[in-house]
Amino acid sequence: MRISIINAGSEISNYSVMKILNSVSKSWNPEVLIFSIAPLIGSKFEAEKSRIEKRAKEHNVKVIFEEIRTNNSSTIADEICSISKSRDLTGIFIPESMSNLTDKLREICREIPIEEVTTELFPSLWDVMTKKVATININDSLEAASKLMIDKKIGSLMVMDRGRATGIITEHDFVKAYNNLDKSALKARDIMSSPVVTIEKSSTVFEACDLMKKHKIKKLVIMDGDQLQGIVTTTDIARLPLTISEGLNNLVSRIRELNF
Repeated sequence: MRISIINAGSEISNYSVMKILNSVSKSWNPEVLIFSIAPLIGSKFEAEKSRIEKRAKEHNVKVIFEEIRTNNSSTIADEICSISKSRDLTGIFIPESMSNLTDKLREICREIPIEEVTTELFPSLWDVMTKKVATININDSLEAASKLMIDKKIGSLMVMDRGRATGIITEHDFVKAYNNLDKSALKARDIMSSPVVTIEKSSTVFEACDLMKKHKIKKLVIMDGDQLQGIVTTTDIARLPLTISEGLNNLVSRIRELNF
């Protein structure tokens, strides 16, 4: 199975790449050609390329990157079509954010199915996470931590040390500390879970789910570089509308139909 994905560095582009890599991995000899458009090329491109290559390796999918250094939509479409034909691709997937290319590609590449991937299928991690995160200092008392959680009616606290997220305290951590004979002497650092499992805010919801499953946890800390951005939980993800699941099933079906 040989398909291509058009990526211009937007969140929807990145979501498309990751989810489709997962989907095609269920096919025989999957190969994905990723067209990287000019705005993505540079330092950001290298970081994204590394992340995609890592995910592809995990799914045993061969990926090839093709750089297109132009902002002219007609030229982009011509290059994509020409390369796709030369490589005998069975489908081209294009993110909704680049819909200006869709009509042009369908016009000049009629023999290759063009599928537009919509934002509805790939919710942003930023959209589902909790952005207001309660924090406590690493040297604060256990009593202060419990009072803060009760007052705010929350199930976790981020533990900070000199401005950096260094641990997390959950209800489970309190349960583990319950039998301690001298609770009054305990500090946040004594019961927190550390190091925290983090994920970049540019990651996909699907990557978040994979990471939770891998570490057997229910909460992930969202970072932007070294800056704390929020937290995402299994509850947050469970709130995603059912229409997303239905849309993903349709997308996977279309990918499989291209495998001839």
